Amino acid sequence: MSERWSRFATRFRRAIQTERQAAEAAQAAAEATAEAAAAARDALLAQLAQLAHDIGALDVQSGPDGLTLRFGERSLRFAPEGDGELLVSFEGIGEHIHRLFRQPELQDRWIYARGSGQEEVRLPLLDQGLEELLVRGLGLPRPGEEPIDEPAGATDPADPASRRL
Repeated sequence: MSERWSRFATRFRRAIQTERQAAEAAQAAAEATAEAAAAARDALLAQLAQLAHDIGALDVQSGPDGLTLRFGERSLRFAPEGDGELLVSFEGIGEHIHRLFRQPELQDRWIYARGSGQEEVRLPLLDQGLEELLVRGLGLPRPGEEPIDEPAGATDPADPASRRL
């Protein structure tokens, strides 16, 4: 084969190699993104379970199929969906879809979305979204805005180290 034909073949070989490398890099990036999303979802499930324990009146069931919180006869279920979302279900959910997902434009903050089609309502998970889920899903009483009482002697206005930021 002449040198000219060989250079022509080399150009195509390089183009194919470049395309394959780009596809492999895109695949690796997609896998890394999916792993990060799944890890974030697992961390959120652990935080939700810890929150339920901290509230004290909720029963918690955790497993590979998600997390279920119970209060009396009512339950609130968080089930993994896709790479990093959670579907939320509870009694009286109606035809709306309830889900939790991370919003990239908000530094991957967790968002609670409910609704269907054009009528989707989105709330930041902490505080508004989670409060709605606990009140609507489990029937917990809506907490007030009053500050939590500090134990006696916990803060001394004269002591700068004890002041809250």
